[in-house]
Amino acid sequence: MFRALADYDRIHELSKRYVESRFIEPAADGTPRIYTKVRGCVWFFCRTVERYARLSLQPETTITATVEPEDSDMGYGVELWELEALGPQTRILYRHEAEPKFWVPPLIGGWAIRRVLSKDAPGFAKAIEQSAERLAHQPVLEGTGSDE
Repeated sequence: MFRALADYDRIHELSKRYVESRFIEPAADGTPRIYTKVRGCVWFFCRTVERYARLSLQPETTITATVEPEDSDMGYGVELWELEALGPQTRILYRHEAEPKFWVPPLIGGWAIRRVLSKDAPGFAKAIEQSAERLAHQPVLEGTGSDE
């Protein structure tokens, strides 16, 4: 699971909301960085959001993406994936805090966005499982950011 979620060169293949995703030039201190472009609609309100973020990887357990607001459509954002091995299964806890730089209609707000994302979650989870199964049979490639 960890490799599938940490592979930002391919995470866009796991959800129709991701238009684009990739690793970009690391920060000066060597910290991995990512770029994502996400397209989403809630009722009549549609938006494409670009995000540049620093990535913190703790192999097999935690992935944290922290927004770089100077280049992103987000003024603040932290995305956290926590993975817990439960025998042959993995429990995934996902948290995402975000403050957009753009106006969000009041009727949409956090409640409606959470509702849409919750409806997408089962399909995304299935895609993660399928990707993890494929990756389990492949060697780890250097430089992809998905090193274990």
